[in-house]
Amino acid sequence: THVIRGEDHLSNTWKHMDLFAALGKDAPVYAHIPLILNPGGSKMSKRDEGASIQSYVDSGFLPDAVFNYLCLLGWTPRAEGEKLDRATLVSLFDPAGVHSANARFDMHKCAWFNAQYLRELDPAALLAAARPFLEKAGIIVTDDSLAAAALQSVKEKVSRLAEFPEWVHYFFREDYPTEEDALAKLRAKPENPALLQAAAAAFQALTEWTEPAVHTAIEDAAKGAGVKPGALMPLLRFALSGQTRGPGVATIAHLIGKERTLGRIQSALAKMG
Repeated sequence: THVIRGEDHLSNTWKHMDLFAALGKDAPVYAHIPLILNPGGSKMSKRDEGASIQSYVDSGFLPDAVFNYLCLLGWTPRAEGEKLDRATLVSLFDPAGVHSANARFDMHKCAWFNAQYLRELDPAALLAAARPFLEKAGIIVTDDSLAAAALQSVKEKVSRLAEFPEWVHYFFREDYPTEEDALAKLRAKPENPALLQAAAAAFQALTEWTEPAVHTAIEDAAKGAGVKPGALMPLLRFALSGQTRGPGVATIAHLIGKERTLGRIQSALAKMG
């Protein structure tokens, strides 16, 4: 009964209506809405970012997040906030509220929506959603509890499921790569090996391996070495993950366990010479 389409078809609508009349049929009600433009202001084409449905699948967008974002292109519902579930969007939709101006597609905004939806997933749901991307990156999950906790520890830092492997790979392997620039900076400070050894000694003395206990051990090691805990953090983060970003150091150490933590510190000391 109704045809809703882009305003670029407005000029040929009369042809369609005449065709229905010639066939002795009632024409549907036509509604023409503004176009979605690319960031440059031109009509969005199949070559533009965000035009391919498969690209959303490959990047790890959640369907509800994309649905939410696309609904708000050219329409503003009477509701508080932008993050709205499908049922709410459907119930609020009113064609009269469609904007008269063209909308511009913004992938950064779409990714922001996806990040909000990712952060709301419980550990089991997040693992289920991320598992195909981990496997594609060659990450073998043998402990679902560890994998779920690792994903939870970095979910505030990612906006697409495809980003998870680069944030959590070191939880699952010992041959993780290291950031050479970070290694060079750590080597430049002669006091760093002693600080790492102090942290290792504090960890070795722990009889309880919990995140709070690990955090306290770091503070004690720093105090004993006459430095602030912040001086140990980049050292330990590099030793445990090979990189300079990620979740808290105590979180990483707790999740990988005492034995792997001590082993990685020794490996880092060897790399630092």
